[in-house]
Amino acid sequence: MITTTIVIIVALAIWLSGFYFYSPKIEKVLNPQPDRPTPAVMFRDGVDFYPAKPTILFGDHWAAISGGAPLANGVVGLQWGFIPLAIWLWCGSVFCGAVHDYSVLYMSVRRRGDSIGRLATDVLGPVGGKIFTFYAWITVVIMNAIFIIFLGKIFSGTPVVVIPSWFGFMVSGPLIGWLVYKRGVRVSIATIIAIIWIFITLWLGFLFPIKAPYWVWWLAWGIYPMISASIPAWWMIEPRNYSNFVMMAIGVALLFISALIGWYPVRFPLVRAFYSEIHGPMLPLLVVVVSCGAMSGLHAVWCSGYTSKR
Repeated sequence: MITTTIVIIVALAIWLSGFYFYSPKIEKVLNPQPDRPTPAVMFRDGVDFYPAKPTILFGDHWAAISGGAPLANGVVGLQWGFIPLAIWLWCGSVFCGAVHDYSVLYMSVRRRGDSIGRLATDVLGPVGGKIFTFYAWITVVIMNAIFIIFLGKIFSGTPVVVIPSWFGFMVSGPLIGWLVYKRGVRVSIATIIAIIWIFITLWLGFLFPIKAPYWVWWLAWGIYPMISASIPAWWMIEPRNYSNFVMMAIGVALLFISALIGWYPVRFPLVRAFYSEIHGPMLPLLVVVVSCGAMSGLHAVWCSGYTSKR
């Protein structure tokens, strides 16, 4: 019988093996130079380019690529069985996803912090670069549209989440940015203050649920990305994602510990079917459907668009 404890031990063994034995091979090929100035230093403007705090930047990047897609895609992938899904998540993230994300980030850092569109143009030429840029743009548009629809339904149907989301995370983000980058407060202290504020807003959310129709939240979440993308990254995008990361990390850590010591049985079929009536054959569709949890080309947008510049 497969249990959650066995799953976590095997996953850790694969990921740690990849980190200690496979990543040095990638590093040898790319040959990083720690003493070389980064775009954050060379082109510092305080808006897009600036040296970020490593902890906050890590949380920002982690939250950006670990949203709802890895969770939803993993559930969908279970239609082919637990074992195929687990193998792809464990090995795909080591040999495909991590290599892809790190390589794109490295390339962008070496090329003046250029975003993926310009990188594609340099490699593929003008025509190929335009095709790739259009594909990346339309993918981001579709992704944002899905999230806006999803969030509109969540907020209209669950009014208790309004205050924690809009007054919790939306305030804790700029608060961390201001405290750390303008007042020189330590990241740990700013994080504690932000967490306390988020928990206060969670309590207020249950006391004062805010009800509004679907179109109000649809419009609000449609406007918000345009505003957040127009202001300095240290003020909203980076610290807000870091706030999300802290809360998600707490939840993931608790789940990890409980699954590790709980020895709960895995009740999903180990191999359910090599052909799904809904999505088709396991290969290659398992790799296509379960992308963000193992490897997603869309991560190149974030690696080159934000992280490489900071």
